[in-house]
Amino acid sequence: IIVTSPQMLQYSPWSQSYASKTHVVPLGVPLGRFKNPLVSVPDHLPEKFFLCVGRLAAYKGYDVLLNALKGQSWPVLIVGQGPLEQELKTLATQMGISSLRWLGECSDEEIVGLMQRCYALLLPSVDEAEAYGIVQIEAMACGKPVISSDLKSGVPFVNAHNVSGLIVPPRDAQALSTAMGCLWNDAALYQRLSQAAAQRAQAEFSEEKMLERLAEVLLSPHYSDLLAAGSRV
Repeated sequence: IIVTSPQMLQYSPWSQSYASKTHVVPLGVPLGRFKNPLVSVPDHLPEKFFLCVGRLAAYKGYDVLLNALKGQSWPVLIVGQGPLEQELKTLATQMGISSLRWLGECSDEEIVGLMQRCYALLLPSVDEAEAYGIVQIEAMACGKPVISSDLKSGVPFVNAHNVSGLIVPPRDAQALSTAMGCLWNDAALYQRLSQAAAQRAQAEFSEEKMLERLAEVLLSPHYSDLLAAGSRV
């Protein structure tokens, strides 16, 4: 049995029942596409901005983000559509938040460009429906720190706290706002997290690393013996 993060093994009652034959193989992505020169991006981007990429759905925690932005002026660009789109836009207007820009659906190339241009990525998800957060790897591959939630899922495994970014309690708008302010205003912290984010993406979440780990599991002596026995049957 293969799971994608230690948290899945730790918190899933089902996987705990089979822990003795469960292995962790983190998901990886082809990182090369994020190292290409800057590609297509939407027009008139702010010079410095936070980025959110994801479906406008309840588990993504956009309402928490809106509360974190009250009284702040950090530019935030949001990529995605979903069932809460109009509700969130209305709420942002009612709260007087003018620093948001809703980009809707963007092409893969545009998202890569936004990752390369953004200051940092936000993933304020509020429950374990956010099982892993591959978008974090994509931002880290571009050398961008991540601010994400401390969920009982793979999210805080991908983004290591104070290494590749910052982790805050879920549904805590004040903690999210504080983390955003720290990252925005502390150039030394930002530089350290940025460098470590790129290193962590390459060391832990490349497609090659994922396949290497998978091969270690499938080609281990134990499984080789099982495969041989199965072929004889």
